[in-house]
Amino acid sequence: MRRYLSPRARFALMASFLVTAMTGIAGAQTWGFPLVVQNPTDVDMIDVPVATGLPLPHDLPIYDPGQNFILVDDTGTAVPSQCKVLSRWFGERDDLSRNAKWVLSMFRASVPAQSSRTWYVRAGIAQPGLVTHADLANFVEVSTGSATFRLSKVNYTVFDEVRIGGQVVTAGPGALEVRDVAGNLVPVTLTGTVIEDVGTVRTVVKQTGRLASLGLDFTVRYFFWNGSHDVKGDFRLEKKGSNGEMGYMGSTIDHPHLQDLKVVG
Repeated sequence: MRRYLSPRARFALMASFLVTAMTGIAGAQTWGFPLVVQNPTDVDMIDVPVATGLPLPHDLPIYDPGQNFILVDDTGTAVPSQCKVLSRWFGERDDLSRNAKWVLSMFRASVPAQSSRTWYVRAGIAQPGLVTHADLANFVEVSTGSATFRLSKVNYTVFDEVRIGGQVVTAGPGALEVRDVAGNLVPVTLTGTVIEDVGTVRTVVKQTGRLASLGLDFTVRYFFWNGSHDVKGDFRLEKKGSNGEMGYMGSTIDHPHLQDLKVVG
């Protein structure tokens, strides 16, 4: 598969961060509710995506965290952040009349090697990021503020086009190339494209597809972050209801089985 993903994205930087959320948001001090981001590596991390959960007490009337919380760094400067409700007290997540229980807070953090920094959640309206999107008939386009990515809704091309600073940096549409055990090229059918998570700090686009001759499906998610020209891609190949058996290869012990194949780039 040809794709525009930088080595930095493939390194899965988020795994290098340990995010510690202190308890007691309702009784936080003047600075606010602290989020400590630790960098245990020997490499400075610059503007790395961070996502961490915030627990909220049941009697705190928070319905839309984006309208209630602002994130500041250790100098007191507001930074772009985004909140997503993961669950609510005594109700479904989509029930806006229920208080938020768990909130996912998303932002980008820079932390020197072998050190930590603290950000603080305060009362206020979140500072927006630069991510925008356009959902059109034949494609989806996402701009992070530093780069623009176009994804086809017709064919699975990874990215139809990538622009940085207004300049096209791709030679043409990408492609997913799959071959069967005989080496023959397998047709790839795109079955769906949706903007799964919308925000100005992080937007997620999901695409689904089918490798019909192999009886396989795939789901790929792209994570676009504020101000970044790197994209995280999560590609999952699926054999639904098969207990991992690749039917066209037979069922003997010598034949390969597929339970779950996950490629993150």
